[in-house]
Amino acid sequence: MTGQVFINTKDAFTTWKMVLQQGSFEELLKPAPQKALIENESRAIDGKQVVAYNPRVASRELTLKVSISGTSQANFLTNMKNFFEELKGISAWKVTALNMTFRLVYKDCQKMNYKGTDKFSSFMISFEEPDPTNRAN
Repeated sequence: MTGQVFINTKDAFTTWKMVLQQGSFEELLKPAPQKALIENESRAIDGKQVVAYNPRVASRELTLKVSISGTSQANFLTNMKNFFEELKGISAWKVTALNMTFRLVYKDCQKMNYKGTDKFSSFMISFEEPDPTNRAN
């Protein structure tokens, strides 16, 4: 678990007991959409003109499933609070298994599974990747 994911250079497991859940790698690796090409539908021509010169990649939305745990309920709640504090602004997620760093903007916590007395919870967290071409380590 240690050394698998780093968020802003902090080991996610050591710092917050956070791990990526099944399906997160696929979500991270999913290709970004292409920006719309330049089109001209003038009435003076049949059909339309499409300029495909220098196509660009658009930003993309992604949802990661993560889990956070703690040694006690109080420790879990502290880990959770500190984890979400770390996500403010643009956070750099270095995933060692993929040898990539993803720069993500936190949008929303869509779902949380927590019973009230647990020391563990899973979350569905949505992000935006503003520039999918900026993944250098």
